Amino acid sequence: MKSSSLQPVHLKTARRRPRKCFDVSQAGRSLVLVRRIVADVVRAHSQLDELQETIEAAQASGRRSLVREAHGDILRAAEEIRSCMAELRDVGAELTDWSHGSVDFPAVVNEREVRLCWRLDEPHVRHWHDAGQTCAERRPVQMHLSSTPQADG
Repeated sequence: MKSSSLQPVHLKTARRRPRKCFDVSQAGRSLVLVRRIVADVVRAHSQLDELQETIEAAQASGRRSLVREAHGDILRAAEEIRSCMAELRDVGAELTDWSHGSVDFPAVVNEREVRLCWRLDEPHVRHWHDAGQTCAERRPVQMHLSSTPQADG
């Protein structure tokens, strides 16, 4: 039996950066960059769906060169998404829906962890939800002088 030439992989323990917390105005100011990044992810995600259909059709018809070409396109789209996700992490935002472009911004209100919620088709950050909930459970932000989200009733 041949011995394996594989060397053990040593994983670095990633140091967790403290999570940035946003208020409504900070989240809003970040939208200039976040909107562009999220639009790129939504476009690349849609492209991946189309490429998967292309591969399935090409495989069914035996068109190997088209399959290879589509695989290359998938790798490029996946790399673009990876790069965009790294940019969002640097901003401190989290993309929660790749198809519709929903983004959460961590926030703390009255010592409670919440998420400010924004969607790609919206002009401003005007919703929030509790941490652990989804954008589907979001509520309107009640603006306060300090620009922090206030739970409505």
